[in-house]
Amino acid sequence: MKFFALALLSLGFTAPAHAEKITCTFTEPFISTVIDTQKNTVSETWERTQSFRVLKKSEKRGAITLSYGRIGGERHVITYKRDWKGSDGMSDLVYPFSATRDKNLFGGCQTEKEKALNPNADGYGYGYGYESEEN
Repeated sequence: MKFFALALLSLGFTAPAHAEKITCTFTEPFISTVIDTQKNTVSETWERTQSFRVLKKSEKRGAITLSYGRIGGERHVITYKRDWKGSDGMSDLVYPFSATRDKNLFGGCQTEKEKALNPNADGYGYGYGYESEEN
């Protein structure tokens, strides 16, 4: 069983490595976030950019949930998971991470190493449910 778990980890079925920035884009009202796993902060852009401390972090079934905000003030929750089902709701891009903010905004996230992909681009899609136009 330990070997199986290690094999899954090596295949990338876990959250991104520590010390990484995860950029998320959400559907309306089109909020974008940058999660800095090294600084333990979330920067959010909507009308203006604000940075918040991560107040609580948990992981369950491969999904990471962050509670962030100001102590005694406004708080938000973002959950993200590597499943190649993320979407910004506006483009054809498929993001490596799906994300939910406050249970009512849905989006997609990417890192410098794992970028969103376009299913309509040549050579993309094998293994993600897309077929080549030639088939």
